[in-house]
Amino acid sequence: MVLRGGSLAPSGRRRRTGSRQPTPWRPSRATPLRLQRLFPRGVVRYAGGCDDGPGATGVVSSRDRGTGGELAAEAFESLRVIGRGGMGMVLEARHRASGVPVAIKALVGTHARALDVVGMFLNEARAVAALHHPAIIHLHDHGRLRRTWKVPGEPTVLPEGTPWIAMELASGGTLGLRGRRMSWPALRSLAALLLDALAHAHARGVVHRDIKPENILLCTTSDHRPGVKLSDFGIAHLRGEDRSDAPLAGTPTYMAPEQFRGHTDALGPWTDLYSLGIVLQELATGTPPYTAASVPALAQLHFRGERIPVLAARPEFPATVDTWLQGLVDPEIGKRFACAADALHALAELDGETLRSPALRACLATLSEIPVGSGADDADTSPGPDPTRRSTESFQQTLGAWATSESALAATDPDGTAPVMTPLAGSSPVALDGPVPAAGALRDSDWPGWSRPPVPSTWRRAEIPGPTSDLRGVGLGLFGLRHVPLIGREHERDRIWAALNEVHGHGRPRAVVLRGPSGCGKSRLAEWVGQRAEESGAARLIKVVHDAMPGNEDGVEGALARHRELRPLFDPHDRSRLPDPAPGLSDDERGALRELLRSGDASATAAFGRVQERWHLLVRLLGELAASRPLVLWLDDIQWGPDAIGLASHILAHAEELPILLLLTVRDEALVDRPLARARLERLVSTPGCEVLALSPLRTSELGRLIHELVGLDAASSARIARRTDGNPLFAIQLIGDWVSRGVLRPGPHGFHAPDPQPIEQLPPDVHTVWRSHLDRLTEAFGGHGRGALRLAAVLGQEVQHTDWAELARHAAVPIPEGLVDHMIERRLARMQPDGWSFAHGMLREVLEDESRSGGWWKADNAVCAAMLQERYQTRRVRNLAERLGRHLLHAGRPVEASHHLLDAAALAEHRSDPDVALALLDDAEEALAAQADAHPQWSRLHSLRAAVRLLRRETRPAAEAIEAALAHANAARAVHLRADALLQRGHLRRLQSRHPDAQRDLEEALDGFIRIEDAGGRARALRSLAWAELLQARLDAAERHAREALTLFRGLGDGRGEAGALRTLGDIARNRDDHVLAETHFRDALAVFARIGNIAGVSECTHGIAECQRLRGALAEAEAGYRRTIELDLSYGCTEVTIPQINLALVQLARGEYRAPLRTMEHFLARLRGGSDAGDRGYMHFMAAVACAGLEDWAEFTHHIDLAVEALEASRHVDLDLAQYGEIGAELAETAGEPVHAERLRRLAAAQWRALGHREQADRLVR
Repeated sequence: MVLRGGSLAPSGRRRRTGSRQPTPWRPSRATPLRLQRLFPRGVVRYAGGCDDGPGATGVVSSRDRGTGGELAAEAFESLRVIGRGGMGMVLEARHRASGVPVAIKALVGTHARALDVVGMFLNEARAVAALHHPAIIHLHDHGRLRRTWKVPGEPTVLPEGTPWIAMELASGGTLGLRGRRMSWPALRSLAALLLDALAHAHARGVVHRDIKPENILLCTTSDHRPGVKLSDFGIAHLRGEDRSDAPLAGTPTYMAPEQFRGHTDALGPWTDLYSLGIVLQELATGTPPYTAASVPALAQLHFRGERIPVLAARPEFPATVDTWLQGLVDPEIGKRFACAADALHALAELDGETLRSPALRACLATLSEIPVGSGADDADTSPGPDPTRRSTESFQQTLGAWATSESALAATDPDGTAPVMTPLAGSSPVALDGPVPAAGALRDSDWPGWSRPPVPSTWRRAEIPGPTSDLRGVGLGLFGLRHVPLIGREHERDRIWAALNEVHGHGRPRAVVLRGPSGCGKSRLAEWVGQRAEESGAARLIKVVHDAMPGNEDGVEGALARHRELRPLFDPHDRSRLPDPAPGLSDDERGALRELLRSGDASATAAFGRVQERWHLLVRLLGELAASRPLVLWLDDIQWGPDAIGLASHILAHAEELPILLLLTVRDEALVDRPLARARLERLVSTPGCEVLALSPLRTSELGRLIHELVGLDAASSARIARRTDGNPLFAIQLIGDWVSRGVLRPGPHGFHAPDPQPIEQLPPDVHTVWRSHLDRLTEAFGGHGRGALRLAAVLGQEVQHTDWAELARHAAVPIPEGLVDHMIERRLARMQPDGWSFAHGMLREVLEDESRSGGWWKADNAVCAAMLQERYQTRRVRNLAERLGRHLLHAGRPVEASHHLLDAAALAEHRSDPDVALALLDDAEEALAAQADAHPQWSRLHSLRAAVRLLRRETRPAAEAIEAALAHANAARAVHLRADALLQRGHLRRLQSRHPDAQRDLEEALDGFIRIEDAGGRARALRSLAWAELLQARLDAAERHAREALTLFRGLGDGRGEAGALRTLGDIARNRDDHVLAETHFRDALAVFARIGNIAGVSECTHGIAECQRLRGALAEAEAGYRRTIELDLSYGCTEVTIPQINLALVQLARGEYRAPLRTMEHFLARLRGGSDAGDRGYMHFMAAVACAGLEDWAEFTHHIDLAVEALEASRHVDLDLAQYGEIGAELAETAGEPVHAERLRRLAAAQWRALGHREQADRLVR
């Protein structure tokens, strides 16, 4: 880069600005914690490839792989060096064509090659380039020098590859140079502007983390865009990024408590709001609220939050100004405003004046013209900085840490303590000491809550006027970093926004399905709606991703598991001090959700009877998150997420009071070979509350406008691209990117243009061709390397985690060139993610996949990937790992191994009670096994799983057929363990069918098989099932022996779910022995284990068992409370089958002498029973109905019910203690009513039950 013209005068010794040091010592606030800043993991790795993988050297390559940067550099004329530090310099320059002044930053010396420094530098470019707001500093371009350059009049030589950034110049300096006491109107307008800017940044995932007066610039009317500008995003934090090991970052005077504590996972919008609140108090009173002689001492003041009220110094301010400020600067995150829109809305309520565009426009003029060190309301009479150095000082501040001299960074206080503003090299988080009271300090109780901002009636907003277009001939270096503007789609935006208003107004869910071909802008539209909703405070956005190759973070559960604000709910060791995100959840619900969301193996301990129960639990969590603000749940690429589609249908049908907008995007062509997703989507769109919006191609005029706004292309070139791409924005953007990367665009009087325009028919025919061209140039730029690394990334899936990619490359012995991902991002081939990166579109990954298949690498790459995953995650619980392994091995041409993992995935889906997904996986496994003989052992396992899935659906006949097939294949394979598994399954089915002798034979044979092969787990499961079979046949001693042996085995295996189940079985055995005290002890022990492992269904069952014991020992009030608690627990996780606790509530009523309500209960459930239902259940309910009829002295109905009861009980041989006890109650009722025949019949039935239960004395007592 050569900056022509203009002399570059030496800048001389740099003078520290704003460094007055009164007593107690108050440091210059210009210097943040320099090298201890948190660099987002992705940014550092982008700067030098993958820092823990092949090719990582710790030095950024000097090779210039850019194309736009050189053009932009020559578009500027340098004027002078206006800032210099140990790490970089700033030049004032002028745009040649327009004369607009700009500032250019450049790194110098070894810092230009150091990963951490370059990472911070590039982080600022990426963070700011993605933002477009009148109160955020605007970047014009960035790049690297193509050749060495000697600064005229300076000894410094900038080498080839030096990074540089060109941005707008702020001739008004910084707020750090302005008057320290601002009037309320000026302060209020400033706060409104900055809050609006922060709302914009936060909605796009950027947290600034270093808000301070020196980072708030003032552009005057002589500048390109007059007004206040938030600057220096060098340490900006990507929301959702996990860097718990990162050191402190920020400027201590303005840092939030969570920054001092080092809780990087707790950083969020509230962090910036805290710093802004400190800045506003300083601008109001003339001094920061907290000053101290060292960082630890300052931290203690921030932790306590005992500031002097603003009204003490400025009584003319609104009376509630301090309550509003407390909402910004409260030490507790949960007591601050949740987002900038909330604070802005509350600011408007402070004095009832509007904060709309006129007030903001007035603020631009007012603030930008305040003289340095003066102002009508300025009470600070100390001399200000030299006004002649305004611009220089301004951009020395803008430089941040890397433009600060080493001597200034090393300064110390006279007493030897470290200054608050010096770097805390190697520092640890600061601990809070005991409380120190301060007179007149504000307390938490002194400020009230604030109302939530209303949803704007329209998504449209009045922008603050001012020139926003890039300078002519620059900007190509930012092509891949800027957000694609959303042009057109106004009808779709109107419909979606209307749906959001309906959600907000009625508190009910709505769904909008965005469908269309690839590249038409479905995801961009969904993203835009979510961001607009977040920045306006209308809703919170949660994005759910899906991929053909499912990853650990795919699906709703993956999205919620990585949601940082939910960490206190799931991590018992959480130190973030984030507020409880779901205070309305019970402990049982929390335990179940903790297991469901944190476990990568689909939650082996949180079982569900039906998939709707799991969905209901997720709805409970979503309801808690939406309690304070509606949610926008963006379900992207749902053609690969049938579970998410099912959840959406469940929400619309059953969550009528959930304020959530479901935005679903689907690629039409991808549904063709996804029958399950297609069927579920058809059900969803037929559900009331769901709307479908089909996206058509953009009109030529709209696409032309998009192209012009994105890159400044002239009208003729824009029209050519619009015609060639048929209104497909993805194709158009990639075609422009192709031109940018080839360096064919040249600046002209009306924008960029291609000097040698090709006929339309010679342009690439489709986006796949463009992407292949991109990949070819990428390979060339990296000396023939990089293609293999990208093929490996494509094997991993759409989203690529850095660590997985690095490990895969290591296993494959394929280097990852340094700067590869950085290069892709700048050309819109990739996007940055919190823990890695993603391909710009699924079709780009598919291009690499096709190339890998045709080149013969596909099988080998997938084989290596499977090996890497097995090695890396062999001892970790990773969501979707089994399916990933299965599909990789399928692609590797190893179907038998693949079938093993696909069957594991199907078993997990069956455990999660999602039979549709399980059957789809079983079909894939069956296809993988198609070439294998019947004797192959996987066939038996496959049919056993089919049987389990059919039982989930209560399809007993297909289940029985599948079990017989499993037995046949096990016998053919001579596989003892598979035969034992199938026998265990058949014994379970026969027990459900009340074929108890047959069930016992199967279970005993299964137990023998497990003993022969020394399978402790199978032996424990068989013993527990045998205990139940013996219990149902009233052989209580044998049942107890089996249950206790199973309990010992489960405990030895560390199987909490099995242990709890065995304890519950022991409780049922003791209850049938009429030992209610022992039974209750067993149930309570089981409940404790179920609660520990998060199995809410088990907690419900044990709660019911305890209530049963209480009822049987006559504690009817306690029993009733227990039954109602059971019903509450069942409903809490979506279990609507609450028949048993409701029947037992009826038994309590019978025992109290109430008969009509119990009769209605029995008749209600009898009417719901299907003809094929269990005969024992029918006999039980008819029997209790007969007892109720005896109490009502309705002998005709009595005879009807007792006859049906006897028939069903004899057929099923059903035995139950309730039948014995309530038979005696009925006999007494009949005897009292003068019906001895009916009484005798009931006594004989009761005696038969007592005898079957082993209580001969009780039986003999009843028989006369």
